[in-house]
Amino acid sequence: MTDMKITVFTPTYNRALLLRRLFESLIKQTVYGFEWLVVDDESTDNTKTLFDEINNTNTPFPVRYFVQKHGGKHRAINLALKQAKGSYFFIVDSDDWLPENAIELLTGWLQEIQGIPFLCGVAGQRAWPDGHPIGNSFDCEQYVDASNLERKKFHIEGDKAEVFDIEVLRAHPFPEFDGEFFVTEAVCWNAIAADGYKMRWYQEPIYYCEYLEDGLTKTGANDLSGHIANFQGYSYYIRQCLTIKNILDSYRDFVDYEKTCDAMGLSESKRAEALQWSKEEYRLKKRLVMPLIHNLKRVIFVSKRVRAFFPR
Repeated sequence: MTDMKITVFTPTYNRALLLRRLFESLIKQTVYGFEWLVVDDESTDNTKTLFDEINNTNTPFPVRYFVQKHGGKHRAINLALKQAKGSYFFIVDSDDWLPENAIELLTGWLQEIQGIPFLCGVAGQRAWPDGHPIGNSFDCEQYVDASNLERKKFHIEGDKAEVFDIEVLRAHPFPEFDGEFFVTEAVCWNAIAADGYKMRWYQEPIYYCEYLEDGLTKTGANDLSGHIANFQGYSYYIRQCLTIKNILDSYRDFVDYEKTCDAMGLSESKRAEALQWSKEEYRLKKRLVMPLIHNLKRVIFVSKRVRAFFPR
């Protein structure tokens, strides 16, 4: 077995049937410099039985299985970061799988960024089962160095497959709120970017995925219903966006926050409290600053359209 460098981490809940596909894709890897760490969010299917079987086989990489009290993916990540033995951390969801050369590509990419202090990891493309990339293929010959907050600038759009330096992730754990089961991963990725770290984004696909009906994407965890059900975590994310993003980019976050608060019937006092603003500050930003930003964004949009029609 080669020296272990990457922790492939899988959070799971009632996905025993799909986990075998992921396991088989790991068995088929061209190199085995990784461990597979799984945190089970208190599944009620036969997930534990599956891992009892796997651990009774002679796998070419370590497999470690933990069960946590039902608490959501973000808590599973926090637990996994405490248990991981790899130098880098690669989240692979239970309904997804890897092409045979994924770990080999990642190992080479990670070697290339050694000694570059501002780079905290690498990322490849996610692809549909037919091989077509999810999101766009951004403009570059080989790779782009950019932070999570710079993705729009460099046209790095859509879900990607990120691998982070584990010590950087450990320094930026997910916040946990009693009674809530979801916090968007952007909370951590943005905090890492705000501390000056960038990722190296590559074009090659290293991850196959399907968005199943019972997954976080399809169940609305990042939509209005999810914002309401996990309002403390959502408010934390919005506060972060309004603090670390530039004012034009954070405008959309504030608009979405207002829609959520409208749906919940929250008073101005409650809205301000959730953002840790005074009521006066909230009123000033809602009634004066945000309308000014809205008008500025319209001017910028019209200006771009005019320049497109009348190039120099």
